[in-house]
Amino acid sequence: MNTYQCINDMLSDDERKQLLSQAMDIKMWSYKISDYKLEESCGIVKLEIEGLVEKLVKRINPTLKFFMADFGKFSAKDNIVIHKDTDTVSGRDSNITWALYPELKDFSPIQYWNEDKTFNEVINYEKKPLIVNTRKYHSVDNTSEYDRYTFQLCFYDPIEKLADLDLQGKLFI
Repeated sequence: MNTYQCINDMLSDDERKQLLSQAMDIKMWSYKISDYKLEESCGIVKLEIEGLVEKLVKRINPTLKFFMADFGKFSAKDNIVIHKDTDTVSGRDSNITWALYPELKDFSPIQYWNEDKTFNEVINYEKKPLIVNTRKYHSVDNTSEYDRYTFQLCFYDPIEKLADLDLQGKLFI
C-alpha cells in the first residue's frame, strides 16, 4: 500500500488555518540534505511538541509509535527526487499528511515508484489527511506556481496499522 486516504479527520478549519500561519511564519527553513540529495528547496522543520501541535499529537491513538511532527515546505516549480525515507537518518515508516497550501486544485501530488524506480502511480491530496508510506520510493514534482506547505505527524508504524485504525474510527481520539 502506497497511500491511504483517511475517512476521518481531527483538524478543524480554524486549526488548519493556525497551522498554515505557523508554517508561513517560519523565517528560516532548515534544509535537509541527505544521501539522496534532497534539493535545498525542500524544507523540513521539526516542531516542538507544545501548544496546538501538542494538542494534535494527543489526539492520535496512543498505541502508535510516534516519531515527530513537522512542517514541510517545497518551493514552487521544484522537485523532490525519488527516495525512501528509510534510506535516510529519519527512518520513519509512515506519516499522516495534511495539505495546507496552496488550494487542492494547485497542490502537487505525490508520485510513487517501483523498486526499480519505474513509475507506479500518482496520488492527489484531498481535504482529509493522506497517510503516506515513506518506506516506498516516492517523489514530488511541484509544478505549481506556489510553495507547497504540509503538516505531518510521523510514525515508526507501517501504513497498514494507521489505515486499519482509521477504518475502525480509532486513529484519532
